This record gives sequence, structure tokens and C-alpha cells, in this order.
Amino acid sequence: MRPNNFDLIRLLAATQVVIVHGLHHITPDNSSASLVIRWLDYFPGVPIFFVISGFLVSASYERSKTQKDYWVNRALRIFPALWVCFAVSVVSVLIFAPRLILDADPIKVAAWFVAQLTFFQFYNPDFLRPYGVGALNGSLWTIPVELQFYVGLPIIYGLLGIAKSKFSNLRLVIAFAVFVLVAQIFFRLPAAMHEETWFKLIQCSMFPHFWLFILGVWLQRNFESMRWMFEGKVFYWLGLHLLFIVVAQMSGIHSGYNKTFPLFALTVAGAAMAGAFSFRSVSDRTLAGNDISYGVYIYHMIVINALLSCDLVGRYEYLVIAIVASYVLAYLSWIIVEKPCLMLKKRWHQKKSLQQKSNPAT
Repeated sequence: MRPNNFDLIRLLAATQVVIVHGLHHITPDNSSASLVIRWLDYFPGVPIFFVISGFLVSASYERSKTQKDYWVNRALRIFPALWVCFAVSVVSVLIFAPRLILDADPIKVAAWFVAQLTFFQFYNPDFLRPYGVGALNGSLWTIPVELQFYVGLPIIYGLLGIAKSKFSNLRLVIAFAVFVLVAQIFFRLPAAMHEETWFKLIQCSMFPHFWLFILGVWLQRNFESMRWMFEGKVFYWLGLHLLFIVVAQMSGIHSGYNKTFPLFALTVAGAAMAGAFSFRSVSDRTLAGNDISYGVYIYHMIVINALLSCDLVGRYEYLVIAIVASYVLAYLSWIIVEKPCLMLKKRWHQKKSLQQKSNPAT
């Protein structure tokens, strides 16, 4: 499947998130910023991440020889960089607002540490509410969702008989439709419910978002027969998506951000897939194999909160600083943490392969 532009597409998706958050929190609150946000919301970074994740993770799962291989791959991709990012975030608070942590209840601080280092990154303790935007790294709510995707994928494969039944495609489509319905019902509950704790907890679960991941799984499993629809067709898909945007603007429908209307999600997913398989050497030429998208995503709110704590707001130049700083931290994360961990993953598989060859009975 190589070469492709998935690294670049994910970086563009992460950059969309950075710009939207920067426009919300750093730049002047005016009509120009609101218009840019509105249009960027029609190219939502998080749903693109979820679809691409379904595509790539399901392919990785199918290549894995054992469940242990699959979980080692997933853990090494997510946790090392995430743990280092959390350490950096703690240091940032100790620099700009040290009393918030030093004066806090040690039990609450310990609970926060445990949550951030395990599976509950959406948890933001009350003692950090005065810092920055009120959430130290609120974007990390997607990490537990992604981890739940990883757990849900083997379950879906088992329940639906993926790769064993000739009806697996139909079953995937049915599962997709069921989770689309779940998402549409959930996000259309009365606005008053959206501030309830139970609503926020469900929103941080996989259930309102799993349809996007399943869409990626379905695309991966049918890609060879659908390749002609995407290879070299990025401008066609972008044109189709822009057409839907125009229709939405004329009809007063705003269907962006993370509550993406399914029809728009399909065209966004199509554009992302076409972008990945059109002009396929662009990513390698521009990024030279450096996959910094994850780092940009997990570090950008740390940067934005640091700028807010220094009162560097109200000017577009500060947004540029936020983007550049996020890229720099992401590059350092890639070079120092993520890339070595990927090499460790390769060594793990090589070692296991050698062990199997030396002991064929296992």
C-alpha cells in the first residue's frame, strides 16, 4: 500500500484542530475568525483521524500474527509519546502556575496522574480549572476513544465473523448504520442534557464515534475493489465535498466539527482517502518520513495554555507562534520518543520471529 500520503493527511487534520483551537482561544474574537472556523469545521480533523485510524489499525490487526502482537503495536504507538507529553504538561503548569499543583490535595493530584497515565485522559481536575482555557489538555478526550476503538476492533471482528464469512461486508454496513443511528440520536438530545456528566462521559466513549472507525475498516477491507475511486481522484472528491458545503450553506445546515452529519463524513472520508492515494510521493517529499501528526495533536493545547498564561492573546501572530511551537515539539517527540519506539516494535517482531524459527514446535 506504500507509498501513500496518510502521514500528510493526518498532519493536515491535526493542523486543522490546532488552528480552530487557536482561533477560539488566542486570536481576536471577530467575524473573520468565526468565518474561518466555520469553514474549517467542514474539514473536521478528529473525524478524519477516526476514519484513517479504522483503515490503518484494521489493516495492522489483520497483519498481526497474534493478539499480543496487535496490543504491543498499539501500546508502543500511543503511550510512550503520551506519557512524555503529560510530563511536559506538568512542567508547563509548574512554570506558569505552580501553586495550582503544589497547593492541591495530594490525593487529587495522584488521581489526576493515574488518569492521565492510563485510560482516562479526558479527566481534568478542579484544581486546574483556573489555568489557561480551564482544561490543561482537553484535546486528549479522543485518546480514550481511540483506545476503545482498539478494544472494539477485535470484538467486532469476532462478532461479525470478519475475514471468515462471505457476508462480512454486509454485516459491517449494518454495524455502520446502527452506530450512525446511535450517534445521530445522541447528538440530537436536548441541549440542556449536553452539560450533564453522563452525557459528557458517553461523548468520551467510542459509541457516538464508532461509525467513523467502522467506515475506515470497511474502506480498508474493500480498498482493492474500490481503488479506482480514489487513486488520482483527490480533486474530484474535494469538488464533491465543496458542493455539499455550498448546499449546506444555502440551506442553513452547519454540519462540521465532531458531530459531522454522515453524508458530509462520507465525502470528507472520500477526500482523505483520495488525498492519501493521489500524488503519492508528496508525503515522503515534504515530511521525509517524519510522522509528526500525533505530536502536533497532543502538544498544541499545552502551547495554547502557555500562551494564555503569558497573556499572549488577541493577535494573529500568536496563533502562528502556537502552530510553529506545536510543530517543533511534535518533531522532537517524533525523533526522541515515537520513532525509537517504532524501532523497538520492529525489534520485538524480529526477536519473536527468530524465537519461532529456533523453536518451530511453538
